[in-house]
Amino acid sequence: MITVCRGTACHVRESLEVYNFLNQQLDIKPPDDTSPDGAFTVQQVRCLGACALAPVIKVDDTVYGKVDQAKIRGIILAARKGGMAE
Repeated sequence: MITVCRGTACHVRESLEVYNFLNQQLDIKPPDDTSPDGAFTVQQVRCLGACALAPVIKVDDTVYGKVDQAKIRGIILAARKGGMAE
């Protein structure tokens, strides 16, 4: 489960682009929210409460802050291998 924060701080720091990039990388076509292989589900929430780290995503129980495209690629790769990204 990947949760994308869409709160004000994250919105200002382009969390919609983060959400769209995740969907692109995982071949998810909204309104669907689960990847074709069933490995990932991407959802948006109003706030994860980590505004100073915006934009923020949460993968299962791990929060990642100041995410960008390169960091997202690493997070997805690590998740596919069953681990956590640095």
